[in-house]
Amino acid sequence: MHSQNDSHARLLLTGAGGVLGQRLATGVSDSYHSFLHYHHRPTDDEATNVYVGDLSNPEQVKSLAKQIDPEIIINSAAYADVDRCEIEPEISKRVNVDAVNNLLQFFPQAKFVQISTDYVFDDHDRRGSSPPTPDDPTHPMNIYGKHKLEAEQAAMAASNDNLVIRVNTLFDHTVERNFFRFVYDSLMRKKKIFGLTDQISNPISAFDCARLIVKLVEKGASGIFHIGGKEFINRYEFAKQIARSFDLDEALISSATSDQHSRPARRPSYAGLDCRITEEYLGLPMPSIGDGFSRIRKEMEEKRA
Repeated sequence: MHSQNDSHARLLLTGAGGVLGQRLATGVSDSYHSFLHYHHRPTDDEATNVYVGDLSNPEQVKSLAKQIDPEIIINSAAYADVDRCEIEPEISKRVNVDAVNNLLQFFPQAKFVQISTDYVFDDHDRRGSSPPTPDDPTHPMNIYGKHKLEAEQAAMAASNDNLVIRVNTLFDHTVERNFFRFVYDSLMRKKKIFGLTDQISNPISAFDCARLIVKLVEKGASGIFHIGGKEFINRYEFAKQIARSFDLDEALISSATSDQHSRPARRPSYAGLDCRITEEYLGLPMPSIGDGFSRIRKEMEEKRA
């Protein structure tokens, strides 16, 4: 078996078509012999390392295990629509829990890296406004957080060598389903939007998040780590930063609170993650929102050129 730092080590990445998965697919391509798994076949399906199927179906995962033998699995596949999870908990359980159990069952020798979420936490009174550390007690407020916590527990119960990485508020310009694209596209169409003043987190670009995940995996990390951005900010101020940074009209953005716009799933008002343990382990600071914006702006300019 190859070491995890070996450029020939075999790595299976699930959820390769998602906001984070797309960036991870690029991030692991140089360091590992990678296999990419999608739920739906991507447009570019000629690559020999691409696999498609339903990971919540044990027979399909069993079939996948007969085709490849990864030493590392990064599971970034998720049903991450928090409100839909609340409405359709059976789908959330299949994708966010059953799929993880199937991967753990049929790939027992692989080091398992589970991508999780800050929604495993609530607004804990004793913590006050301080973001949670990896050691803080978990207490999900919604179905999505509950199922992601179950997946964490399954991964850690399977092996002490496994790794859980909690992330939050990923933003990117390449995939539609994230806050950056919602704000950017809306303002480009001159559409009025609102941002919540009582939803606070520490956003991080998908590119930066993927880069740090790969570094944790390459270093052989195990246990629970947090990855997030440098700044804690509410959704309203974050939207205004997007507008200012990309020369869009911030006057189109109004402020609102959660009780003015009720949604099926409850969310902690002070979310986000304390990432100091990760910074110390990697010897790297968490990136800023500006770092993410710079990368996005550069890629947008290259695409237009």
